[in-house]
Amino acid sequence: MKKRLKIGSRFLVLSAQLQRETKGVNSNLKDGLHCLLWDFDEPDAQRVTLSLTALQHEFSLPSIYVFDSGNGQGYHAYCLHRMAWADAVRVIASTPHVDLDWLGFCLIRRYLTLRFQDKPKRKIDYLATLIGKEKATVDWGDLRSFSHYMTKPE
Repeated sequence: MKKRLKIGSRFLVLSAQLQRETKGVNSNLKDGLHCLLWDFDEPDAQRVTLSLTALQHEFSLPSIYVFDSGNGQGYHAYCLHRMAWADAVRVIASTPHVDLDWLGFCLIRRYLTLRFQDKPKRKIDYLATLIGKEKATVDWGDLRSFSHYMTKPE
């Protein structure tokens, strides 16, 4: 539901939608750097993996781990590579098919977040590892920043 209210020459828009609490992992690391996370709303897994493979070569990235974020309707990807926020944004923003709404929220917060908790009808499943030539600069155990946040129920 949306309501628009005109106040002088401006509009105030109020919106209501169903939300549910979920848990996510954040990109920010203890040393102030970030690891790379991607959220795709692209239903074609091959487009996602081809985009990530091209970026892997362009930016000399280590392996990228790809997950189906729910019934083949979207994907998450993790690259255990340590970089400055501006560099991480440059890589993520240059990724074809990345969810721009997700990226916008991340830019406001100044860190990337991916849901790791299943939704009622959207289970996260491992899809593939895109093997990189470079060595990872982040361990899975370095991901120690987590968020509780609201998201769409489906």
